[in-house]
Amino acid sequence: MEKFKVILYRFVRGFVASAVSAMILVIPNSTTSWQDFQTWTTALAIAGMFGGMTGALLALDKFFRFEDKTPQN
Repeated sequence: MEKFKVILYRFVRGFVASAVSAMILVIPNSTTSWQDFQTWTTALAIAGMFGGMTGALLALDKFFRFEDKTPQN
């Protein structure tokens, strides 16, 4: 259970950090009118997908490198 929780936290942290940083790059190039709203939301969704891929790669890395540090009696 501890391994699952650690890997899930790694995914969430990687997803949020990567998605937010990509979205910050999209925002300055945002549109000037409401007619381009769909284009802007599509760009944000793509940035979010890249964040998800980064989070998944970080979680996969943690899955393979996880070491259980609970003391064995």
